[in-house]
Amino acid sequence: MKKNKTFIFFIFGFCILNFLLISLNQKNNKLVIEYAKEIEMSKHIKNIMGFYSIIPKEKEMIRLVSELPNLAKNSNLKISSIKYQPFKKEEQSSFKKLSFSIPVEGNYNNIRKFVYKIENLRKLIKIESISLKKEKEGSDIIGVELYVSTYFR
Repeated sequence: MKKNKTFIFFIFGFCILNFLLISLNQKNNKLVIEYAKEIEMSKHIKNIMGFYSIIPKEKEMIRLVSELPNLAKNSNLKISSIKYQPFKKEEQSSFKKLSFSIPVEGNYNNIRKFVYKIENLRKLIKIESISLKKEKEGSDIIGVELYVSTYFR
């Protein structure tokens, strides 16, 4: 009889211990999942902050806009003027949009360099469209008008 009680007590203790271990394992799994979610969220926050950093502040716009004619000159292009369109506040956003056109003249390779430099600026600039026109007959000089947009905060 004493052996039966000991055996029953052992089985009962084993069941309680098993239940506790299962419960702890489930809680541990939940903690691991929550930790993984926090790490993933941290990555998303870093990505958002990285994206936010390429959008210039309003006071940086002058420097950014003045950088474009310098890029054209450094690409051996002739730039006549930059035509700005009024600021446009984007709906459902705290950002404003500035659009402008940049007419340049030069040879094809230099125009390619200029477009490449714009695309690789550290700030968010989108080339909306490019229109080409032949400038002089018998010359490799072409005219290009780039329509560019940028956003600022």
